Amino acid sequence: MTQTDRQGKMIQLVAGIVKRCMQQSLSARKKIRAVYLFGSVLDENRFKSGSDIDLAFLLENLEYAVDPLTASYDAYHISTRVSFETGRRTDVVILNAASVETAYQVITTGELLYEKDAADRLEYEIALKGMYFDFKPFLDELRSGKPVHP
Repeated sequence: MTQTDRQGKMIQLVAGIVKRCMQQSLSARKKIRAVYLFGSVLDENRFKSGSDIDLAFLLENLEYAVDPLTASYDAYHISTRVSFETGRRTDVVILNAASVETAYQVITTGELLYEKDAADRLEYEIALKGMYFDFKPFLDELRSGKPVHP
């Protein structure tokens, strides 16, 4: 089996676990707006036998604002199931709390595994891209080492 085949099987396995968890949990379906797979598992040059699995969750804004810990429970439960069933460590990013740059990376390079509502997800992605492109010149200036607006 080639590296690409192993990578493809891992992506399918993770997608199946997430789908099954979402179908089995009413709580998850209420709280989770979208789930993305991202990181080295999607890059055949970086995906290794010891690579972890990176999952990003977009949660309902109101629930997350009121109680982030309770709102995040299902995301971490799904992550634990993925870890248990794949034998790999999982990392979780909650997009509601992620930096604009991290969230942008997830939605542009990641693979969407679940969405509660396509229009809602697209609205989030469009708003995020707008914020990112507004913020990017400032980031570029900071990283250039030149003074930021003297």
